[in-house]
Amino acid sequence: DPYRAASLQHDGFEVRTGGFVDDPLGEVPGGLVLGTFQIWGYERDGRRLPIGFFVDPVDLDGAALVTLWTRAGRAAAPARDVEWRRQPLEAYALSDTGLRWFARVPFERGVLPLGTQVVRGDRLVGRVTSAGHGYAFVTPLGGEGSRFEAWLVTDRGSPIHVEFRVIASSERELGLRVVRGTIEPGRGALFTTSSGGAPGLWIGDVDPGPKAGTFVLERAASPSEGGLSALVHDGGGS
Repeated sequence: DPYRAASLQHDGFEVRTGGFVDDPLGEVPGGLVLGTFQIWGYERDGRRLPIGFFVDPVDLDGAALVTLWTRAGRAAAPARDVEWRRQPLEAYALSDTGLRWFARVPFERGVLPLGTQVVRGDRLVGRVTSAGHGYAFVTPLGGEGSRFEAWLVTDRGSPIHVEFRVIASSERELGLRVVRGTIEPGRGALFTTSSGGAPGLWIGDVDPGPKAGTFVLERAASPSEGGLSALVHDGGGS
């Protein structure tokens, strides 16, 4: 509404979703905080003449999880009500291929359960596949032939539950083939489901692959770049 827009004289207000059914991104729940309202324009005769409106997004630095909303009846299994926290890890690649990492774990943590998610920042990079007191072996995501489930989020609508199989692996990229789920080609982002750990972790961004039903995912950096953590909760599991 241009008349309403022209009357806006102040910024700094909190911006929340309105729950519009016809939102181009799909049905978005109401009341979700997006950020802070900002006006760009000119001052004239003590009044502001708005030219553009912007939202300064919520600062998500350091966030470990996101929540994916889906239409009723299409959601994944509900997330478990646990408090996830990070256990810093010091890890090393055991070979030039980087397909297995050795991680030192503070002894007071005990033994990390198999399947514990290993993250760098807000990104899932691997899982614990063997562990003992004070150490763990981590298999990074992307072993050729392996499968994993994910939510695929694109700019075309609601998140889609997809299962991928890794069909190619290089130092920088993974080739993925869709083995379950119907999707249209396009760019998107992958997030973990609630199966086998914390849901909503960013796996990476994907581009369409050379063949129908395939995607290309940029690999996570090697452990030598540091910043790894095991995602655990106070109950002792992962």
